[in-house]
Amino acid sequence: MNPHSPLDSTFHKRLIPNSGFLQYKVNAFHQHGHKPECADAHSLRNSSNIGMVTGEEIETAWATLNHIQYSLREMDAGGRIDMITAHMLQINEDKIKRMGDWRFFFALHPF
Repeated sequence: MNPHSPLDSTFHKRLIPNSGFLQYKVNAFHQHGHKPECADAHSLRNSSNIGMVTGEEIETAWATLNHIQYSLREMDAGGRIDMITAHMLQINEDKIKRMGDWRFFFALHPF
Protein backbone atom coordinates (compact mmCIF):
# COMPACT_ATOMS: atom_id res chain seq x y z
CA MET A 1 0.00 0.00 0.00
CA ASN A 2 1.23 3.48 -0.81
CA PRO A 3 2.05 5.26 2.48
CA HIS A 4 1.38 8.63 0.81
CA SER A 5 -2.11 7.72 -0.38
CA PRO A 6 -4.77 10.31 0.49
CA LEU A 7 -7.19 7.41 1.02
CA ASP A 8 -8.08 6.86 4.66
CA SER A 9 -6.34 3.76 6.03
CA THR A 10 -9.68 2.14 6.94
CA PHE A 11 -10.33 1.73 3.20
CA HIS A 12 -6.94 0.21 2.26
CA LYS A 13 -8.20 -3.35 2.75
CA ARG A 14 -10.77 -2.71 0.01
CA LEU A 15 -7.99 -2.29 -2.56
CA ILE A 16 -6.59 -5.79 -2.01
CA PRO A 17 -7.26 -8.00 -5.05
CA ASN A 18 -10.03 -10.56 -4.52
CA SER A 19 -11.24 -8.70 -1.42
CA GLY A 20 -14.76 -8.58 -2.82
CA PHE A 21 -14.81 -4.78 -2.99
CA LEU A 22 -13.32 -4.24 -6.46
CA GLN A 23 -14.89 -5.35 -9.70
CA TYR A 24 -13.23 -5.04 -13.09
CA LYS A 25 -15.53 -3.74 -15.80
CA VAL A 26 -15.30 -2.69 -19.44
CA ASN A 27 -16.32 0.87 -20.28
CA ALA A 28 -18.94 1.57 -22.92
CA PHE A 29 -16.50 2.55 -25.65
CA HIS A 30 -14.40 -0.59 -25.36
CA GLN A 31 -17.40 -2.84 -24.76
CA HIS A 32 -18.04 -3.00 -28.50
CA GLY A 33 -14.58 -4.45 -29.11
CA HIS A 34 -15.34 -7.55 -27.03
CA LYS A 35 -17.34 -10.66 -27.77
CA PRO A 36 -21.01 -10.12 -26.88
CA GLU A 37 -20.98 -12.58 -23.96
CA CYS A 38 -17.84 -10.95 -22.53
CA ALA A 39 -19.19 -7.44 -23.08
CA ASP A 40 -22.51 -8.29 -21.43
CA ALA A 41 -20.86 -9.89 -18.41
CA HIS A 42 -18.37 -7.06 -17.82
CA SER A 43 -20.23 -3.97 -18.99
CA LEU A 44 -20.74 -1.04 -16.65
CA ARG A 45 -24.23 -0.69 -18.08
CA ASN A 46 -25.23 -4.18 -16.92
CA SER A 47 -23.84 -3.84 -13.40
CA SER A 48 -25.90 -3.33 -10.28
CA ASN A 49 -25.31 -0.34 -8.01
CA ILE A 50 -23.58 1.62 -10.77
CA GLY A 51 -24.79 5.11 -11.58
CA MET A 52 -24.56 6.76 -14.97
CA VAL A 53 -20.91 7.40 -15.75
CA THR A 54 -19.07 8.43 -18.86
CA GLY A 55 -16.56 5.65 -18.42
CA GLU A 56 -14.45 7.33 -21.08
CA GLU A 57 -12.27 9.72 -19.13
CA ILE A 58 -9.03 8.46 -20.62
CA GLU A 59 -10.31 8.93 -24.17
CA THR A 60 -11.06 12.63 -23.62
CA ALA A 61 -7.34 13.42 -23.70
CA TRP A 62 -6.87 11.85 -27.13
CA ALA A 63 -8.18 14.87 -28.99
CA THR A 64 -5.54 17.00 -27.31
CA LEU A 65 -2.78 14.43 -27.75
CA ASN A 66 -3.53 13.72 -31.42
CA HIS A 67 -1.61 16.79 -32.56
CA ILE A 68 1.69 15.49 -31.12
CA GLN A 69 1.53 12.07 -32.78
CA TYR A 70 3.86 13.00 -35.64
CA SER A 71 6.51 14.34 -33.27
CA LEU A 72 6.24 11.28 -31.04
CA ARG A 73 6.96 8.79 -33.78
CA GLU A 74 10.35 10.42 -34.39
CA MET A 75 11.37 10.08 -30.72
CA ASP A 76 12.90 7.22 -28.80
CA ALA A 77 10.86 5.52 -26.03
CA GLY A 78 12.15 7.84 -23.29
CA GLY A 79 11.33 10.95 -25.28
CA ARG A 80 7.83 9.70 -26.04
CA ILE A 81 7.17 8.95 -22.38
CA ASP A 82 8.43 12.37 -21.30
CA MET A 83 6.40 14.19 -23.96
CA ILE A 84 3.18 12.31 -23.21
CA THR A 85 3.71 12.80 -19.47
CA ALA A 86 4.20 16.56 -19.92
CA HIS A 87 1.05 16.85 -22.01
CA MET A 88 -1.02 14.71 -19.62
CA LEU A 89 0.13 16.84 -16.68
CA GLN A 90 -1.02 19.95 -18.55
CA ILE A 91 -4.38 18.34 -19.42
CA ASN A 92 -4.92 17.41 -15.76
CA GLU A 93 -3.91 20.87 -14.55
CA ASP A 94 -6.35 22.48 -16.96
CA LYS A 95 -9.09 20.07 -15.83
CA ILE A 96 -8.47 20.90 -12.16
CA LYS A 97 -8.66 24.61 -12.91
CA ARG A 98 -12.08 24.09 -14.57
CA MET A 99 -13.54 22.02 -11.71
CA GLY A 100 -16.42 23.81 -10.09
CA ASP A 101 -16.69 26.37 -12.87
CA TRP A 102 -20.42 26.43 -13.54
CA ARG A 103 -19.92 28.19 -16.89
CA PHE A 104 -17.85 25.23 -18.11
CA PHE A 105 -20.54 22.79 -16.95
CA PHE A 106 -23.30 24.62 -18.80
CA ALA A 107 -21.16 24.90 -21.93
CA LEU A 108 -20.97 21.10 -22.00
CA HIS A 109 -24.52 20.43 -20.79
CA PRO A 110 -26.87 23.09 -22.17
CA PHE A 111 -30.44 22.87 -20.96
